Amino acid sequence: MSSAVSLMDLALALGERELEALREERIHDLSDLAKQRGLAMRQAFLAPPGDDVEAFRERLRRMWELQDTLIKEARAMHATLRERIKDVKAQAKRMNGYGQTRRRPGECRFISKHG
Repeated sequence: MSSAVSLMDLALALGERELEALREERIHDLSDLAKQRGLAMRQAFLAPPGDDVEAFRERLRRMWELQDTLIKEARAMHATLRERIKDVKAQAKRMNGYGQTRRRPGECRFISKHG
């Protein structure tokens, strides 16, 4: 097996770990894994595939499928986070409304003509 194919195998393994982290919403791990995967892929493209061109193509096809899955999962997580943020904002607005309706004893909200 050539070094290009082994580097693509490494990139696939890193991509699988990235997908797992994405599904578990471990956002802090995603950046490091994506950088490592990108580096491994760059090195794989720079290394000559040698006689294993078909094996390299197969790894490249699998990487394309994995990337498609990563994008779908990331979009789903983005939509989930957007909904959570919207819910938190609505709840904060509701809570602020409760604070505004509280009156202190002796305060009147109407103006009296008689003083």
